[in-house]
Amino acid sequence: MKTILSKTPHSIQLYLCLLISCWSSFPLYSQIDQLKQRLSLPDTENRIDLYVDLVLQCYYLESPDSVAKYAERSMVLAKQLDLPIALAKAHYCKGVAAFAAGQPKESLTETHLALEKANLVQDTGLLLNIRNLRGNNYYDIGLLEMAMEEYLQAIHYAQQMQLTAKAAAAYANMARILFNKQSYDEAKRYYTLAAEMGLQAKDTLRAIGILMNKVSTHLRLNEMDSAQVLADWGLQKSTELDFKNGVSMANIRQAHLAIRSRRYERALQVVQDMLDTVTPSDYDTRYNAWYFRSIALDSLGQYSLAIEAAEEALRYAALTNRKTLLVAANRQLYLANKHAGLAEPALAYYEAYRTLEDTILDSNTARKLTTMKHLYETEQQNYEIKQLEDTVRFEKLRSRQWLLLLGSALLIVSLVGGWLFYVKQQKTIKERQERQLIEQKLLSLQMNPHFLFNTLTSLQRYLLEKENVETAHLYLSKLSQLMRNILTHSREKLIPLEDELQNLKAYLQLQKLRFKHKLNYQLEVDEQITIGDYQVPPMLIQPLVENAIEHAGITSKEDGQLCIHMQKKPNGLRILISDNGTGWAIHPNPSSANAHQGVALQIVKDRLALLSKLSHDQHEMKIDTRVGQGTTISLHLPFYEDTDY
Repeated sequence: MKTILSKTPHSIQLYLCLLISCWSSFPLYSQIDQLKQRLSLPDTENRIDLYVDLVLQCYYLESPDSVAKYAERSMVLAKQLDLPIALAKAHYCKGVAAFAAGQPKESLTETHLALEKANLVQDTGLLLNIRNLRGNNYYDIGLLEMAMEEYLQAIHYAQQMQLTAKAAAAYANMARILFNKQSYDEAKRYYTLAAEMGLQAKDTLRAIGILMNKVSTHLRLNEMDSAQVLADWGLQKSTELDFKNGVSMANIRQAHLAIRSRRYERALQVVQDMLDTVTPSDYDTRYNAWYFRSIALDSLGQYSLAIEAAEEALRYAALTNRKTLLVAANRQLYLANKHAGLAEPALAYYEAYRTLEDTILDSNTARKLTTMKHLYETEQQNYEIKQLEDTVRFEKLRSRQWLLLLGSALLIVSLVGGWLFYVKQQKTIKERQERQLIEQKLLSLQMNPHFLFNTLTSLQRYLLEKENVETAHLYLSKLSQLMRNILTHSREKLIPLEDELQNLKAYLQLQKLRFKHKLNYQLEVDEQITIGDYQVPPMLIQPLVENAIEHAGITSKEDGQLCIHMQKKPNGLRILISDNGTGWAIHPNPSSANAHQGVALQIVKDRLALLSKLSHDQHEMKIDTRVGQGTTISLHLPFYEDTDY
């Protein structure tokens, strides 16, 4: 353990040390058994509080049916006691049960009733729990601003009462919203605070969940080492505690990490362990296992097995009845069939996942509007009840009430119209971007036959001139390796700069074999550039280097020089390709000898134009050529942060 901590970032060491110091005090499942035993005794004091504790423990460790059963019993007891505090706690239990069953609308109704009763007795601890639960429901519906308001209220109550565990829950929920808004650094900071508070309060189960969510934040920030340490630890401790949900969360992140790190064999091992240990009824975990298995097999080129795994993922996604999982499974089936060259099923799955995406968007919109309407109607009913209790005041406020109703109706109509317009606009933008992306891929594919034509022509010329079989064999071997790399990268929108440099070096070595001492080149990369950290479009630099060799006249000079220099700039990479040749025409006449160079240049220009549209970042190419003095090409590429541009 000391060795692990020595290689672990400081903040993660803190979590591990705190948790290691308090594991022995958490007999998790025995807590549920003790609560059930205490409830079975006659005349147990504070029975309603025991029901609250039992409902929360069942939420973490048992099924939603168990949560609903004890929530119903708490309501029966509360009605017998007929006390505001008892009714508030019972409605809170019912809200937890509805949330566990995936019914946020019903949960909001129950928590609204709980909030009214809790406000009567000013039970700050209960108000804190209710606010947290309401925030969770708003988050699931997609009303993030309302969720943040509830969580901020919960944090206020927790700080007021100095309840560390409750504050941890509220901070974790705030982190979840920030993560959803793609504010990953802020989300990581809130997860850190939440984890530290949870560990101080010895709330083990919540601490595991928070740290597993923090793994996802590390992944988004490409902090792979930190993510791996937390995922390994989460799997180990969840296994020791027999915390099944924790094991599932940790395994899913282990598989995701392996995929992101391109350790596909490791990913296959993780998902196989998941499938061997998970229960048949755990559809979510089985879906994730088959989904990641398909991605790994697809990446390894085992397309038939990848399709079979994706079909299994689709089957379990259907059993969960969650449309987001159905979208992901259909999309993976589309990609696997596409990579396997099966056009007809690929098109069918593409249409299926796009249709499901549109359905989810429409249903989410309707769900938000229904919830807002439900909240409005609930508040309006309460408002009318209070007005009926005072007839005189009701008469004075009648006109104001009608104005409120009219304004609310207009607001709802405006919201519906504005949202529908926004949805239509976003769909149009998305379709236009997809068309542009397809055009970019087609242009990228055009470079491959252009490069192959020039290279095979060079090979033919070399064989005719040299008639050296051994050297020709070496030339052909290097060519075949280069072609394999190009075919592999042609499927990608972006590849690591390191891979592009390897392809460029291989191409230059081929040309060096061909021209020998007539070709002198330099490939320089600034020290500030870590080639493994940057992405570039494939086959974008090579055509420009090829033009310099084939058309600039450097191989016909005794002191011909070609220099490729990569520099890091504040807003991207600058690639300079310069030679001291005879110069060439930027816009050659189609009938001239240099017409062939214009094909590559035009394709590069078209690709840069499309890349600028898709990524919303400027791509530039400037050519400075002077007859008898040489040519310099300056290529500017931005830093690519999103491969789904």
